[in-house]
Amino acid sequence: MTRTLFDQPLFAQGRHFIEELHGLDDTFNFLENWPGEKGELKYQTILRACSEAACGRFPLDALRENLRRFLAGAGLLVGIEDVLQFQHLTGNQAVGNDFQEK
Repeated sequence: MTRTLFDQPLFAQGRHFIEELHGLDDTFNFLENWPGEKGELKYQTILRACSEAACGRFPLDALRENLRRFLAGAGLLVGIEDVLQFQHLTGNQAVGNDFQEK
């Protein structure tokens, strides 16, 4: 069975909010909504690497590193420090889709 989750998530600036990329599913969703030109070689290369990783033909840790570089090059990589600072400023301590019943 192919592993589909990264050892550590990556954080990327999406269109409207910071997205937490935990693995292949999140990465495919993020790339599907890519704000840049989808015909660019860099985009096509990372998309192909995702497809190869999904088939078990490309190491997931190598995909994560290439995705990190791709996001950094596009100016969309967000550090965990920035995410924590944003949560502190907004008072929002919830992460992900968790919610608390009152």
